[in-house]
Amino acid sequence: MFKIKSIIIEKIEYQNCYRLQKTLQEKVIENSSEQYILFLEHPHVITTGKRGFQDLLKYPKEYYSQNGIKLIETDRGGLATYHGNGQIVVYFILNLTFFSSGIKQFVSLIEDAIIDSLAELGIKASKNSDYRGIFCGENKICSVGMQVTHGVTTHGVALNNQTDLSYFSLITPCGIVDKGVTSIEKELSQKYEFNEIVSILIKNLSIYLKTEIS
Repeated sequence: MFKIKSIIIEKIEYQNCYRLQKTLQEKVIENSSEQYILFLEHPHVITTGKRGFQDLLKYPKEYYSQNGIKLIETDRGGLATYHGNGQIVVYFILNLTFFSSGIKQFVSLIEDAIIDSLAELGIKASKNSDYRGIFCGENKICSVGMQVTHGVTTHGVALNNQTDLSYFSLITPCGIVDKGVTSIEKELSQKYEFNEIVSILIKNLSIYLKTEIS
């Protein structure tokens, strides 16, 4: 038997959270009786996956440091994306064995849970056959990128809630040139607070993962 513990952090620097994820991942690898989902926000940062930034930055690297935006290469899947105020980031430190799925099937499950959560708010969202993540029409509302070590995941999803979307113009988001970005606030012309969205996400993730998240 296992349980999933939710850890809600109002705001945390990306690198501090990365270290926390790796600590929890080692803990789950050793003993999967308790697993974790983190809900949080990051201060301004642009991250990319293990393939690096490639040509996805629109400006020289000095421009970003001069404007207080860190550039961080990580071990997750996916390409460059922006994290900042008003974006809800969800990291999964879970043993895939308990969900009888590989990483692709697991990611699809998480995407379904987020699509249902957005539907509760009145937003019609869907997957895209060409790209990972969740889209509202031609605009991406949620990015996805994960990593797996010994069957245990880290990293996760970034859902734009009240995000300042102008920061995405500093990069080619996720390497996608033919789509835009959007947010819950933009789609609904209405603000939802961090805790309101997290509550809905926890409910739907519990349904799709078929276990209680406490």
